[in-house]
Amino acid sequence: MILYFLMAVLFISLAVLQAFDAAFVGFNLLPWFNGMRWLRVHLITLGTLTEVIFGVLPGLVALHSGLPKPKFRWDIWLLLNGGLLTLLVGIPLVNAVPIIAGGTLVFLATLLLIIQLAQLRAAKPAAAQDPAGGSAGRKFYLAGLAYFLLGIFIGTGLWLGWLEPLGVQAPLETHIHANNWGLMSLV
Repeated sequence: MILYFLMAVLFISLAVLQAFDAAFVGFNLLPWFNGMRWLRVHLITLGTLTEVIFGVLPGLVALHSGLPKPKFRWDIWLLLNGGLLTLLVGIPLVNAVPIIAGGTLVFLATLLLIIQLAQLRAAKPAAAQDPAGGSAGRKFYLAGLAYFLLGIFIGTGLWLGWLEPLGVQAPLETHIHANNWGLMSLV
């Protein structure tokens, strides 16, 4: 869990540097790059918040289910951070290959986290403590992560051209709302 928080500190630090970059660009001290605005947004939302969410959720669900804290999942951590770092290369370059690769890695990490959270069920629900057996919070977390999968799918689809045939009318807004109102509000 501490590795997730260290990465969250790294991403928030990079976001602060990006804020300075925006100020320097505003004063014409640095040149403007096309993808930097989206990089700033993704450092805070995708970088910092997902690190905290991925680090806290397994322990929180286990606590509510009356289970011991689960072991650290290196596969999830490596997929998430490999994907995020690949996206951090692709977003400012506005290059489809690292964006698709990074989005795919984050998608896989999210799927693994969903599977891990779904498996964290109490053997016997403590009826006096939680009639739902500790699952009420877990269901919200799983729904939020499902919205995150939708946001990743649509965000990656922006670069593949598959959203128009699927009938997604406003893909950028759908991507943003799936992540902000789906993931962040439910989790």
